[in-house]
Amino acid sequence: MKKAKQVLAILGIVLIIGINVVLVFAAASATEADSNMFHAAVVTVILVPVLLWIYLYIFKLIKKKNSEEKDKPEE
Repeated sequence: MKKAKQVLAILGIVLIIGINVVLVFAAASATEADSNMFHAAVVTVILVPVLLWIYLYIFKLIKKKNSEEKDKPEE
């Protein structure tokens, strides 16, 4: 679990840095396509951390459920 969290954290950081570079580029130019790219990048900067948090939360719930099932005595 710790390794998965580290990999996801690094991946999230790389994605957010890349998206911020796109944001700077899109904000510096004034074309319609860059405006759409700017809006998409802003949404992505918000969604990436939220989706990573949801993924880790679900993973923790599944792991907890599996460990409870293993601890249950068989009848």
